[in-house]
Amino acid sequence: GADRFDLQKLLDGVRGKPDAFAVHLAVLRSMQQAEYSPAQMGHFALASEHYCHFTSPIRRYADLTIHRLIDAYLAGDLSKRGRKRGVPDVSEVARLGALCCVNERRAESAERELMLVLKLRLIEKRLGEKFDGVVTGVANVGVFVQLDRYLVDGLVKFDDLPDDWWELDPSKGCVVGQRSGRQITVGDRLKVTIARVHIPTRRLEVALAQKITARARTISGRSPSRPSNRTTETNRQTGFAARQAGRTGSRSPKRTPKASLRSKATKRGLSIRPGKRRRK
Repeated sequence: GADRFDLQKLLDGVRGKPDAFAVHLAVLRSMQQAEYSPAQMGHFALASEHYCHFTSPIRRYADLTIHRLIDAYLAGDLSKRGRKRGVPDVSEVARLGALCCVNERRAESAERELMLVLKLRLIEKRLGEKFDGVVTGVANVGVFVQLDRYLVDGLVKFDDLPDDWWELDPSKGCVVGQRSGRQITVGDRLKVTIARVHIPTRRLEVALAQKITARARTISGRSPSRPSNRTTETNRQTGFAARQAGRTGSRSPKRTPKASLRSKATKRGLSIRPGKRRRK
């Protein structure tokens, strides 16, 4: 796997580029959560082989455990012969570490849940207002945009995107309009409007407040999942022109295929009826 130097080289290579946000987000999501353990594993981000979770003042139970172990070590209570009752051994420290991990994740989840509810209540009062944001994800339901002001992700459903056939490409983190070539990618800056807020499901829906321009980049080697809409648009325009011509009283000099078929059938002595063809 990649070491910290490879990751640093990757992050330095995209610094200041449009893809920087997407790369940073992908690297962050790929990192494993830290765990409390008596094993000497070091600290990845700090590039330290020897690391201990120690803070002052004490904020977590893990900090308190480290303080107690340091006190016991300085007092000489960690020796095998002179270990006092109540001083945890390695197995007990491992159990305490696992318990601290579970409780910390539970507390963080509750904190995020509460913050989200409070933010949604505030955003609910600002329906119809426009905000700047950045695309943080794409899915088969739409595009997720994080509002800069509130750091909350809102969903832009495909139904609310400009009229097109939007195709999802998870490997590239984008959706592409097959008819227009317009593309929305993770890291793009967008202006959105608050559309709907549903607090019971913790859901925020937003709508685009700007036009999406076509890009030169396309999904290579992939054809549209549906026929091109250009032909449909041409047929619509042709049909509209024909209806307009009929309203103004003009007629086409050519016979319609149906009229031409009847004319040929009459000359050959045939009678055309729906579903039947017989000779007189």
